[in-house]
Formats: sequence, structure tokens, C-alpha cells
Amino acid sequence: MADKLNYSAAGHTITDEVVTTAETTRLAHDNFLELELYYDEAKTSAVSTDDYTLGEYDSTYSTNNTIVFSSAFVAAHATLYADYKTKGDYADAADVNAKADKIVPAAAGNLASLDVSGNLEDSGYAADDFEEAGAVTSHESTYDHTAFITDISAKADKVDSATSGNLAGLDVNGNLTDSGNAPSDFAVAAHNHAGVYEEAGAVTTHESDYDHAAFITDVSDKADKVSGATAGNFAGLDADGNLTDSTSKAADFATASHNHAGVYEPADAAIQTHVTAVTGNPHAVTATDVGLGNVDNTSDADKPISTATSAALSGKSDTTHNHSGTYEPVLGNPA
Repeated sequence: MADKLNYSAAGHTITDEVVTTAETTRLAHDNFLELELYYDEAKTSAVSTDDYTLGEYDSTYSTNNTIVFSSAFVAAHATLYADYKTKGDYADAADVNAKADKIVPAAAGNLASLDVSGNLEDSGYAADDFEEAGAVTSHESTYDHTAFITDISAKADKVDSATSGNLAGLDVNGNLTDSGNAPSDFAVAAHNHAGVYEEAGAVTTHESDYDHAAFITDVSDKADKVSGATAGNFAGLDADGNLTDSTSKAADFATASHNHAGVYEPADAAIQTHVTAVTGNPHAVTATDVGLGNVDNTSDADKPISTATSAALSGKSDTTHNHSGTYEPVLGNPA
């Protein structure tokens, strides 16, 4: 029986499989596609697709699982040779290859043991070859059992709920983990990037021979970003049309619907007329109201002199008076 295969989206390639025909024939592996059948092992004569049909279509994988032949074809051709791809078996390697092989032949009544691969083998002992439970203490003290004990301290724990096909990883204790990656996630060691990148020696020629304008984005009409801008500030423009930080934000400005109620009187035509046109004293303000109660509206020519000044001047003579007729004139001085 062929080893079971895990799922592969790309498909495993199977060649030269010997097929024993039946009216409903199964290949060694499930989920096959790209099937080619030949009459001879050298594959010089292909079987026409008119001679068979494919059955048990799997819509999940877009594959088939059986080949259907007519009874006449099976009678005429007992053996064929097949090349095909398989996306993997329904019971994959993780399901089947982890099962232990049966013992053929085995001695009836003997106990089973395990070989180094984990498969069953005939231990060569039956239950009657061992002490009864009550004799265990004596047996343990008399016999050395180390030969029957397998040391598993250096064995790694298996992975629970692993994804089939993924590579194994290691945890810090050296136990197995699911790496989360399959071989298809990596490039093969011999890979190259031909057709994706230019060879090193062709770069200079490539640059000089080809117009790269179609691959270049014109940023000449784009504004430079602001380095170290304050979040929330409005953008400004410099003389070259590039962005600057205006240093102002929305909170620095009044909204269009703002007013100054409580700060300024609302516009009033009567007040404006009073301020700009009214003369005189519309509020009947008196001198006393402004601290000038002792001030009158007398012109300078009509202002009287003070009582003290009048008393001082009363003892003075007019500037035109003389003593003619009272005193003789001073000799030598004309009158």
C-alpha cells in the first residue's frame, strides 16, 4: 500500500503507477487531476479520454477520485500505467503514518510490545508468564526491570492540533511546536529573480536606453510638508507655495456667528446722532456737577478785583496827580 500524502495545493506528482483496471477504478491516491493513462510501461501509447470517464468529483479541491471504464475495456485491458497529480489523500500522512503496523504472524495470547519505530511486535510473553498482583513486592525486589524501561526524558513532546504540512518549530524547552509555515512559504535555495529584477550588469544600459517617465510621479506641483508642526494648527504658505505652520489654531479665532453682547452697546441711530451731531449741553450739566461751583461766565473785561486788591489800591494816588498850589516847585526844576 502506498504511503498516504498530505494536502498540497500545487499537487504531488505521481508517475509510472501500475493500475489494475475495474469498471470503477481507484488510484493509489485520492483527489487526482491531470491524469494521463498509457497502455504500455514505456508510455508510447496513450489511452484516449473517450475510453473512460472520471467520477466522484470533489468540488472543494476540483479533483476526481475514480476512473470509470466500460466492462468491455476492462476485459481487454487488465493493466494500465498512470501519470497524475494528487492534492493529497483524505486520510493523510498525519492520520495513517502515525498508526502502528499490525503483527503478522502473531502468537495467539501473547502480549504486544513496541519496536523502535512505534510499531507493534510480538513480545513473546503471555499473561501467564508474569507474577500475580499479590507477588509484585517480591518480584520488584528480586528482578532488575531497567532493561524494560525506555528513557523518554530526551524525547520532544508532540504538537497538539498541528496544521498538516507545516514545518515543526521548537519551544524554549526543546519540544515541538507548529511553526505556522509550510515549505511552500519559502523560496528554494536555488531560486532566482530572473524576470523580476535586472541583472547587475544590465542596470547602466537599462537606465540609458529606456524612458522611465511613465514610472515617475511628478511632484513639482506638490507642497512640502511641515517638519515639526504643532498638531491642530492651521497650515500657512511660504513665498514658494510650500506649507508652513501658521502657529494659530481654530481656538484662536472667533466664530462667524459671534457677538459682543455685554461688552459693547448695540448700534443705535439715536446714540450715533448724539455723538456726532448734538452740540450745547443736552444733559444740562452745571458747574457744580463738575466741581466748578465758584466759577462764573464773566468776561475778563468785566471781572471785578478782589476786596484785598481794592483796599491796597485805595491808598494809592492816580498816576496824573500833582501837588501844584500846595508846594513850591524845587528850584532848578521847572514846574
